[in-house]
Amino acid sequence: MKKEGGMINPDVQFFISGDPVAQGRGQIIKKGLHYGIKDPEKSKSWKEYVKLVASQHAPSVLLTGPLYVTMTFAFQRPKSKPKWKRWKDTKPDLDNLWKGCADAMEGVIYERDQQICAGYFAKKFVGQHEKPGVQAHAGLYIRQ
Repeated sequence: MKKEGGMINPDVQFFISGDPVAQGRGQIIKKGLHYGIKDPEKSKSWKEYVKLVASQHAPSVLLTGPLYVTMTFAFQRPKSKPKWKRWKDTKPDLDNLWKGCADAMEGVIYERDQQICAGYFAKKFVGQHEKPGVQAHAGLYIRQ
């Protein structure tokens, strides 16, 4: 947390190590008269891991109000890709990557993911000596 002008501005940053996983399409299931959506196992496991890492960096009080969130998804560069190629313009889709992480941080970093009003999201390649993963940041969106 940063202190600005006598007010505390909650600011949470952390790194989630590992190959980022996109939110997969859920499977519709029926239980009696009710229907629900079941997360694919890979998405479910990733979200549980993100929630665990996020909980180690969670603020003492959940962030409330409008939020600005950044997430940079880093993937290991395949040997077939030239070193100058920085941005990953292939699967998985960026919106599916950040949605899984945003869902996982709900109730841990902030109250609801609907609070996210602005953000920056990117997917890129990292070199052989760098770790794949997600650099996440959440803070209050104060701009008026």
